[in-house]
Amino acid sequence: PPAAAAAAVVAEESVEAAAFFFAEATALLTQVRSEEGLLRVLIGLSALQGHPLLTRLPLPTVLRLQAELYAFTSAGGPHYAPRSVQHEAFATLNALWPVGRLVRSVVRATSRAAHLDYLGGFWWRMIQFLSWIYGWILRAMIRCAMASLLAIADITRRRIAKTDRTTTLSHGDELEDGEGEGAGD
Repeated sequence: PPAAAAAAVVAEESVEAAAFFFAEATALLTQVRSEEGLLRVLIGLSALQGHPLLTRLPLPTVLRLQAELYAFTSAGGPHYAPRSVQHEAFATLNALWPVGRLVRSVVRATSRAAHLDYLGGFWWRMIQFLSWIYGWILRAMIRCAMASLLAIADITRRRIAKTDRTTTLSHGDELEDGEGEGAGD
């Protein structure tokens, strides 16, 4: 038991040391401004992939580090990181926390699809062309549907007019046949 208690104290001190290390690494990420320096720090953090202390870190430390890494994955502010730093930050997130890899990839792809300024000129022109074709097809379908509705309305109007004419003629015939309608009384 004394050895177990000593091992527990050492393990607790290791967690505190790891929490301190990751807090300092997070602070270092906010202070480094050069691309090369950021890449070195991110690659160094990626090397800690699968370390058992990562699962025992305090939640605030983990959240601060993840938030800083997420900030580096975006093209805009607050860091305006170069593309190489963005990719390395994304790789670091995937290395340190592989459980959320699929969700992060889906969110990133959805965000890129929603913000078309990420796409290159070729892809932007391709999207414009496809949307033009889609619009042309949609307008053609609407024209066909309207023509069909007008044709159905015209046919229905002609049938109603023909039925009214037939009804009027049949009523008129009855009047001619029953000339003495009131005379028989």
